Amino acid sequence: MFAGLVACGQDKKATSGLFQQELKLEAPVPELKVDQSIKIRVAVRNLSGVTWPALGEKPVRLSYHWLDKAGQVVVYDGERTLLEKDLPAGATAKLDAVVKAPGKPGEYTLQLTMVQENVAWFIDKGTRGLDAPIRVVKKQ
Repeated sequence: MFAGLVACGQDKKATSGLFQQELKLEAPVPELKVDQSIKIRVAVRNLSGVTWPALGEKPVRLSYHWLDKAGQVVVYDGERTLLEKDLPAGATAKLDAVVKAPGKPGEYTLQLTMVQENVAWFIDKGTRGLDAPIRVVKKQ
């Protein structure tokens, strides 16, 4: 397992409840071409004390933001990866996330995080996401 990029736990001001996560990349993300879509394997652990719902009005899913070198969001709403089933407290699921590169070449940060649909992104509730530096190059 690629252990170089891991995010876990919560910051001091994190909200209690289900917004506690640990994310690990199973392999480094390669250099990407503009608008390229790839699958990356992510181990997702529920560090909260409650089960994350896979279905319903407020399911929990894996998603991402793309940030530029200055830390500005260039893609806010990344593709969603669904949980196969409810994820109990303390359990881990391995997900094949589809990630689409930004539309311009450059140096970016892929910021992975869980999101509870119709409620909030986990990183907006004080828990850390997983940040991976990625180079995006022109299509050849």
